[in-house]
Amino acid sequence: MACVTSDAASGTRLFEQAVVSAKELDAELFAVYVGGHRNRGIEREQINRNLTLFSSAGAKLVRLAGSDAADRFLEFARAHGVTRMLVPRDRQAFLSFLFERELWREIVRKGTGFQIQIVGLREPRAPRGLEASTQRIFEGDSQKLH
Repeated sequence: MACVTSDAASGTRLFEQAVVSAKELDAELFAVYVGGHRNRGIEREQINRNLTLFSSAGAKLVRLAGSDAADRFLEFARAHGVTRMLVPRDRQAFLSFLFERELWREIVRKGTGFQIQIVGLREPRAPRGLEASTQRIFEGDSQKLH
């Protein structure tokens, strides 16, 4: 199950990882959005784009209303036997985490019994120094071959 938001940047990565995950598990893919009528026009358009992307891959689209998105996502997941949830870590305005609850944190906190994957905006990076040591190993091996 993918938790769809109005964020454009995380929407594409969420889609890519959710499709791969569903194929690996040979599972049905749900693209679930929780929201209300308060969305501005731009947000509504992006939500529709994100859902259309999932629809193109055969996902079942679900729109839920509610004020607590984390609770609604988790209620849906429990009711439909979902075991894995992919949750985007959206771009956040500077220091917004101090004033608002972040969806991914709420789902992780409340989502016991689920495998929860947080989808970030960037590829994970190798630990510092690993690239340099790997480079030296390969360079050393190539010198031995000549």
